Parts: sequence; structure tokens; C-alpha cells
Amino acid sequence: MRILCVGANHKTAPLALRERLAFDEPAARAALESLHRDYPRGGFVVLSTCNRCELYVVRPLHARPRVEEIREFFGTFHHLPRQQYEDALYVHADTEAVR
Repeated sequence: MRILCVGANHKTAPLALRERLAFDEPAARAALESLHRDYPRGGFVVLSTCNRCELYVVRPLHARPRVEEIREFFGTFHHLPRQQYEDALYVHADTEAVR
């Protein structure tokens, strides 16, 4: 299994960007539905607070979504051009994602 965490926090993104990347409760539900529909072999968690927004993914080792697909999901879901958010996103995998 592979565990991924992709997100932005108060250290990597200013408040205005974190607000645009955030998931309120209806958005979190919609995001999870979309991810489950597109990647039925994965498990997903959305974590969104005032200081960070993260997507956690658990999937078989060689399955999808891959990191790039999750990074792209942030922009597609929130209707943001990639250049506005890509430098703010961090990626943690496996043990680092759990930590």
C-alpha cells in the first residue's frame, strides 16, 4: 500500500491561498465523491483547517491516483490555475505522510 499526503499549510501558503484551497463540509463531501468515482481503488481523507488543507490518499502501490494527479485535483476542484498554487503544495509519502 502507498500513503500520500498532499497539501498546503501556513508555512507554505499565505492565508488568501489557503482560503481558496480550503474545503468546507459540502466541498469536502464533493471532493471525496469525485475522488472515489475517479479512483475507486483508493481511500481518501480531506483535512481542512484554518492553518492547512490536505488530501490523504491510501492506494495499492502501483495504482492511481499518483502525486501529480492529486496536485492537479486541487486546481481543478477549486478552479485555480496551477501557477497560483503549485509552489505552495507539499508532498509526503508513506512514513512521512503518517508522521
